[in-house]
Amino acid sequence: MQHMVEQALCSVPAGERAQVSAAVRRFLRKTFRARTCFGFSAFAPLKLMHKWIARWLLVPYDLLFRALHLNESVASSMRESGLDPTSDVAGKLLYFWADLGSTAADMPMSTFINQIKRFENFRLYYPRGGGEVMGRALGSAFEAAGGKLLLKSRVERLLISRSLNGDFSIDGVVVKGKSILCPLVISSSGVSTTFLRMMRPEDAQAIAACDSDFAEIYDGLREGIESGKSARPVSPPMGSSPTSEPTSPGTARPKPISARGKQSVPQPVRQLSLSRTWCFLFVGLDGPDEDYDFIAKHEWIFPSWDHQANVEAHLAGGIDSEFPAVFITSPSAKDGRCSANGAHPAWQRGACVMLLAITEWSHWQRFVSLKDDDTLKHEYAAIKKSLEKRLLRTLYSRFPLTEGHVKYTSMSTPLAMNTYLGTTQGEVNGLAVSCKRFSMRMQMLLRPKTPVKGLYLSGHDISHQGLHGALMSSIYTIFACSPRSMLSILPMVFLDWMPGGSALVALAALAIALLAVVLSLLSSEHS
Repeated sequence: MQHMVEQALCSVPAGERAQVSAAVRRFLRKTFRARTCFGFSAFAPLKLMHKWIARWLLVPYDLLFRALHLNESVASSMRESGLDPTSDVAGKLLYFWADLGSTAADMPMSTFINQIKRFENFRLYYPRGGGEVMGRALGSAFEAAGGKLLLKSRVERLLISRSLNGDFSIDGVVVKGKSILCPLVISSSGVSTTFLRMMRPEDAQAIAACDSDFAEIYDGLREGIESGKSARPVSPPMGSSPTSEPTSPGTARPKPISARGKQSVPQPVRQLSLSRTWCFLFVGLDGPDEDYDFIAKHEWIFPSWDHQANVEAHLAGGIDSEFPAVFITSPSAKDGRCSANGAHPAWQRGACVMLLAITEWSHWQRFVSLKDDDTLKHEYAAIKKSLEKRLLRTLYSRFPLTEGHVKYTSMSTPLAMNTYLGTTQGEVNGLAVSCKRFSMRMQMLLRPKTPVKGLYLSGHDISHQGLHGALMSSIYTIFACSPRSMLSILPMVFLDWMPGGSALVALAALAIALLAVVLSLLSSEHS
């Protein structure tokens, strides 16, 4: 903690340092007190146990999270500690906000604490060959187990049928106009993509009319989509009250399905916003990493330490306004094979750099139909070229030796995310990190099992952002599909609780997981 305090206070005037230091320590003390007994595995019982059991757990969970201040926004917690969330000190403590795409006003303390634990307890390594090697390894293991991997084969539609007794079940998927029949489908494309793009609207509406929990998620997603088209709400749902961005006048909101059926949702529909989107610039250079003083790490560049003000300025200013955050990293410097002494001549051709700039989907919405509009095509091409020049200037200002050595560039926008990742609004991180999403009830609803028999969810939307969240979700999905299989991976669940926590907490987690397995085997939910 001392190191974090010193880093945050380095620019505070001497006369204010004692007061600000006390506020920072109060905030971090609250954070470090909660981290010893919290990990995202704590949500597992809510997601894996039968729903009637999970509903009973909501009350004690809510009381525990309130006691540990885990269900309030980071901004609210900072204010309670006497720390201004718009100050430079607070901005430095939230240096990693752009990794998640949510500022202090939206970010729950549970997510902040998880990030702190991640940086404290885990060493992060860069895979040689880049992120694609993980995908190749997973693909090889899948094929070795007898699976068939189809590339460039987007799922166009889920085949869902309804029995005479009213139950819904999965029959397969439609790929390139052809039906692939199968009794079980696992979608890791994200909750929004699965429910709003892959499902036919009539299927989703029929399911929502029969299942109030699904209706709450479905309505929340549709409201989040409509919000993202105009302006993004920035006020947190609980514990804090900064100003929020208004939506554009006359924006039509879809009437919640839950309000039309007899089975109304017991709580108001929670808006599930999608995460912010990015612009990408890949740069190839004509020399090795040593020529440009690259270092094997990444960094974020911000207009100021007031992240909320940066986000609001970009939201109001449009595409041409300053980005609220720009990420710079050199994959070649991290890999080590693109140096002058690289292991293979093919890797000595030149270094590479990647720049990511956070932006808002509302700035790009109008270009969705550019294929049918030549004027839009020319405007879009001009904007891409302008953004490329801006990001190159950012690169030159940070690494001056790169100027004049750029050999190749490739610029991508949120529209490319929709094309290649199948997203709705370029949401690279899926659902937005917010107090609403990480409320107890929503965590219970965002589970692997769906109301459609044979359809399961995986991916970080049902866990938390990042590779760790995606891997954890796979454990959840294994459990949902086959509780018996969960018995073989319970030791991993145990070990996941150990970093940053006590052995007692880890044993409690193991006991809860075992209880979940037994109860699920006895229940009809997995029959």
